[in-house]
Amino acid sequence: MPSEDFAYRRTSNAEPGAIEVIDNLEAVISQLSILDLEEGIQNQGTVSSTVLHLPVEILGEIFQHIVPGYLDINTKSTLANLCLVCKYWNCAARLTHRLWGRVSVTDDFVQHVSFSKIEAWLIRAKDAPRSLKIFSRDYRGPTFQDSQITQWLQPTTPLWQLLTQGPPLHHLSFSLSNPRCFESIVKSLNSSEAQKLTHRPWDSIRSLSLTFSVDWNDGAAFIFKNLPRSVTHLELDLPSAYLLCPGTHCRPSSG
Repeated sequence: MPSEDFAYRRTSNAEPGAIEVIDNLEAVISQLSILDLEEGIQNQGTVSSTVLHLPVEILGEIFQHIVPGYLDINTKSTLANLCLVCKYWNCAARLTHRLWGRVSVTDDFVQHVSFSKIEAWLIRAKDAPRSLKIFSRDYRGPTFQDSQITQWLQPTTPLWQLLTQGPPLHHLSFSLSNPRCFESIVKSLNSSEAQKLTHRPWDSIRSLSLTFSVDWNDGAAFIFKNLPRSVTHLELDLPSAYLLCPGTHCRPSSG
């Protein structure tokens, strides 16, 4: 409202028009909105400041709830975003060693993540137990899946180098169709070229998990004869009786 109109209204008993009333209300609402925004920004700043400067240990616990399992193609982006919030959060994430110690290698990783990056993550785990899970999601039949994994583990390939020259591993997990594929992997890891290497992660794993989706009997004896001597815990996930005997209702022998 122009200043002369305002001065006039102060000395006049005339009723203000509808437009003037609306203008006055809009001015008041606008002012109140500005005050609310300023207060909200101030409160938001206080909350953000508090969250950004939580103790490193507490932030680490929160991060582990946000990224609770294995690092894969999806969770690695979540962890990367946490590290990009600020230097303090990046420091907190790097000091939370358990965040970096569990990695799941799948087809997505093979296509989009270098194995040198995986090795760097595992190294950041420092004194935390390191776990590596290897399986193929590209299901075109068990033979195709097995060939995928054995191809990843051919001598001199990055994943082969990770298991023969990378940081020590506590746990290793494979998802395969049958023991014959595991036999191929072990032979690759025990090739003459691999035998020349010392302090191999494969030789120091304490825990081994093997999942067989189709067959168990073919080549099963090989597993127990060729485990690394360091293994103290072996977990076997075997195919169901229905898969072993399709079209029947047979049950595993209790004897």
